[in-house]
Amino acid sequence: IAICLLEDQNVLKDLAIHDPDLKIRKIITVNLEDKMTLEHLAKNDANEEVKKLANTKLENQNVFKDLGKNNSDLETKKIVIKKIVISNITDQEVLKLFANHDLEPEIREHATGQITNQDILKDLAEYGNHWKVREIAANKIKDESKLNHLAKNAKDPQIRRISITRITDQNTLRDIAESDKDILIRDLAKNKITDQNILKEWSESPENEYIRRMAVEKITDQSMLENIAKYSLYPEISVM
Repeated sequence: IAICLLEDQNVLKDLAIHDPDLKIRKIITVNLEDKMTLEHLAKNDANEEVKKLANTKLENQNVFKDLGKNNSDLETKKIVIKKIVISNITDQEVLKLFANHDLEPEIREHATGQITNQDILKDLAEYGNHWKVREIAANKIKDESKLNHLAKNAKDPQIRRISITRITDQNTLRDIAESDKDILIRDLAKNKITDQNILKEWSESPENEYIRRMAVEKITDQSMLENIAKYSLYPEISVM
């Protein structure tokens, strides 16, 4: 975490050349501004990705050399170049560190957008330090088992909502519809239930007339509807 927050360029220069930890050298290369040290890394680092990152940083420092006439321009320039360099990172754990700990929201969000590892995305969606990172991560998850988990267990209600909109597992949706503490989330899950057997059970719910009505309105099985019309204990739904 500390290495993502470190801004002292003299310390970064020393670590860039001497630190044996590859992840640390990758992070430092993204944050480093010193041209001579970047040139050294581009030529001499033992890792090809570090070399590529250093070269990308140098190339874009040159491209944007005329941008930086005031402090605002300088900060914009740093962010633009940093995003370009981060786009060349393939190490998912390094991207996760930027997503969770970089000081700039724009960088955190950009790093999250570069992540493809489903386990890391699930971890960021559930435990990420920043709400926007959690949302971006949740929207990038393709593994439905991970979305099912988030829909039921994420502490952030928005992550539960995003996950519910992207899942189809009827049992998971039923669990959420019956037990989530947020009424809006319960309703969102209810509206995605299409399983006729679940709807039939709900049509006989003794606790809630709204649930009975909603369930009957969604039942398409004609034999079920016939049985409800004939045998339901609840007149308000037998005559619907």
